[in-house]
Order: sequence, then structure tokens, then C-alpha cells
Amino acid sequence: MNPSYVKRALLAGFEPFNGATENPSAELVNYFKQNQLDGIEIDTVILPVSFYRAEQRLQPKLEQNYDIVLGLGLAAGRNHISVERIALNLIDARIPDETGHQPIDQKVIDGGPLALSASLPVKAICKACNELDVPTKVSYTAGTFVCNATFYQICNYQQKFQPNMLAGFIHVPWFLGQGQEGEGLAKELQLSAISKILEVCAENPREINESAGTIS
Repeated sequence: MNPSYVKRALLAGFEPFNGATENPSAELVNYFKQNQLDGIEIDTVILPVSFYRAEQRLQPKLEQNYDIVLGLGLAAGRNHISVERIALNLIDARIPDETGHQPIDQKVIDGGPLALSASLPVKAICKACNELDVPTKVSYTAGTFVCNATFYQICNYQQKFQPNMLAGFIHVPWFLGQGQEGEGLAKELQLSAISKILEVCAENPREINESAGTIS
């Protein structure tokens, strides 16, 4: 990393939802609000689990010219970090958001392409995290709920207005003890993963030319 240039990063997480009192994505984001990394100036925002309200809170942040924008969201039932590669221009809500809104078969952005790709080096990120013994996989679907909509909005902004920005979305599991028995990943490992992801992005590495990923 060039020590003479500090990269600016935005981390976005989500509030607790659907009766939960915790959300690991928010806890991770709030940690980095208090614990900055060398060479990276980290800004943060916590989003409501609402299609409309999340967009309204995120958009002014995106306009602040970051080098890196990472959305973080909860993927319950998993035991690994998921680095999302593809954002779909589709909302198909299985359950209502926090305002009771449940759109079905709608676009995230009218007139936008069916899918947008993260500009993160997703495979390089996964390799770096796995080398830290943090189980991490490339994912090819972020679902069709608020996480995916936020991911699509981030990618759309990046492609239209800041083509050099590294933008993407990370799904994290529950911390151990938060979810059901047998699921989750230790908080310390997740903090290590997010730190490494930010560091990898700040170094602007080339993507790895090898197959990787899962549709789950």
C-alpha cells in the first residue's frame, strides 16, 4: 500500500430485523467505526431493513467519493463469509421489510440491467481470508431482499459515477452463540476477515484467474 495516500472506505451494515435484538453486520461495522486501520479512513452507516429507507440513508453516503464501499448483511444458517459477485435487478421479497413493504417481481432500479457485478477482486479476497483460516467463499446470489437491493444500488452508483471505486457486498453469518446451534462463525474471525478484505481492496490487487464460487 502506498503510505502517502490514505484510502477512504465506507462500511454499511444493517439494523436488527424480524424480532432479533442483534445483527452481526452492524456490530462489525460499529467495531471499525471505533477501530480504524492503518492507511484506510473508514466511514460507516447502519441501514434499516427497508427497501426505501435503506436507499434513502445510503445514497448521500455514496456521493462522498469513497475508494471502497462494502455492504455487509446477515446470512443466517451459514458458517462462512460469503463474498457476493453478482447483484440482481430484482426484488422478490419472501417476507415484508421492517415497514411492512413486500414488493414482488419488481426492479431495484427501473431501466437498469438485469445484473451488475461487484468491482471487488472477489476471488483474491476469498483466497486472502482463507489463508487466515477464515472460511470464505465466492457467492453468485445475494438473494432478492434488501441486501441484494442495496448491493445493486452500490454497484449501479459505482458503474455510473465512480468507475475506479471498489464496490461490493459481504454476507456474514451469526456470531457463535447468536443463531441456532451449529451455525455461525466466531466474532474474532469475522473481524479478521473484514480487516483483511479492506486491506486487500486498499492494495488494488489483480483478480485471480481461477474458478471459484457457489450459488448458495
